Amino acid sequence: MAKKTKNVDPVETDYEGDDAVEEKEDKKEKPKGRVQPIVIKPLQLREGEITIVGMSPLLVNNFDSKTRQELDDSYQEGLNAKERKLKREDKTRERKTPQEEFEASLYPFPGKPGCYGIPAAGIKKCAVTAASLSNVPMTVAMKAFHVIGDTAGLVEILGSKPVSDEQVRGKKAKEVKAEPVMDERIVRVGPFGNKKPATRRRGRFDKWEIKFTVKYRADLITVEQLVNLYESAGFSVGLCEYRPEKSGNLGMFSVKRGF
Repeated sequence: MAKKTKNVDPVETDYEGDDAVEEKEDKKEKPKGRVQPIVIKPLQLREGEITIVGMSPLLVNNFDSKTRQELDDSYQEGLNAKERKLKREDKTRERKTPQEEFEASLYPFPGKPGCYGIPAAGIKKCAVTAASLSNVPMTVAMKAFHVIGDTAGLVEILGSKPVSDEQVRGKKAKEVKAEPVMDERIVRVGPFGNKKPATRRRGRFDKWEIKFTVKYRADLITVEQLVNLYESAGFSVGLCEYRPEKSGNLGMFSVKRGF
């Protein structure tokens, strides 16, 4: 005897199948109008000169000689007693005199005997660092301007210790060469956790100013903003050794207005 079956109502659903979905996609109205072309405007490059005047002494230290010294100190800490003794004897024979150490810390300016400079990259970096204080991303500030140096990447240090009128002989103050003096102080060198005191002698400019050329994008930054940026950098960041950025108070400067 055949069993009776119940009639089951079909379940209602919104699913129409993959084919139906694809048909609807094809029938959708495509956006009207033409695709907008990419527009790249010409660069608005400008140049300006900025003069910064030291508010505190500028202590320089040629990075290459500093790096060699630190590597040598760190390497010596890792030698055993016998090797350390031999190394100490060799180092004593090769050790620089205070005057040689002082001269090695300076950046001689090419083509101008007796003149010195600092890296243009450092002058730019201090302003880029200061940009973050004004909520400007450092990546944007880095691309907005460049400090132009000479072929060696240096910018000349102007100004000097006080000189008499006879020494100047009619020259303007900004044309007088900057004369460094020897700065001698105790520093701590060596690997972290095992630093030891050592004497370092470096060049220091007590009265100084630097005039440099800035090439900037006028569509990203104005010359007035650049001046304000360097004002901030001179107080909060500074240049070279023991600057405010590194918990010091050297290398501070202000901007000479009215250029």
